[in-house]
Amino acid sequence: MSKEPMTKLDANRGFLRLPGGIRGALIILGLSLLSGAANAGLEKLNTALLQSPLFLDSILTVGIASLFGLIPGILTAVFTHFFMAAFNGWSFLYLPWVICSLASALITWSYVRWGLLRNPIEGISLALLVALANAVLGAAVAVFFFGGKTYHSVDLILSSLFTLTQNIFSAAFWARLPLNVVDKGIAVAVAMVARHLLLTNNQVPAPPSSLEEE
Repeated sequence: MSKEPMTKLDANRGFLRLPGGIRGALIILGLSLLSGAANAGLEKLNTALLQSPLFLDSILTVGIASLFGLIPGILTAVFTHFFMAAFNGWSFLYLPWVICSLASALITWSYVRWGLLRNPIEGISLALLVALANAVLGAAVAVFFFGGKTYHSVDLILSSLFTLTQNIFSAAFWARLPLNVVDKGIAVAVAMVARHLLLTNNQVPAPPSSLEEE
């Protein structure tokens, strides 16, 4: 008697479905924990060694949301910021930003849910939308929680823009937008490659768009 595969593709919605019950819940929990820790580790590596101005803390959040759906994506987002705080002496600095990661998971899930992540154009539009949401939310967090100073290299751009605009929110937004376009572009590209490989291996076509379903 053959065993049921650990994952299978839901051809209607485009997500890899895990087993139900306790087994499935444990797999989701473990997958989200590992992905959150990996996101936090990548962010720590970037800060300590690469020292790039990018954030690099949502690659697996976008990937997990695109492959397994909203709940695993949300859990990955939450665990990412939990581990970021833990890796940095339980600093409160990392916790408010979870709203940005939650937005990334929600928007990515929505795209896949409606069959909109099937080609490079849709991938670019997703990256731009996620980047815009993160720039707006990130600016709000930076201003309302930290007064604009977030101890990230983006602060240097913000300071220059503030001298021109004299508006802290506007400066925080425009400082973050181009960085987020690149950062979220990388995350979406990784997610699309993973989805392409898994869709090909499962030999199931990508889900139709909502317009085609009608």
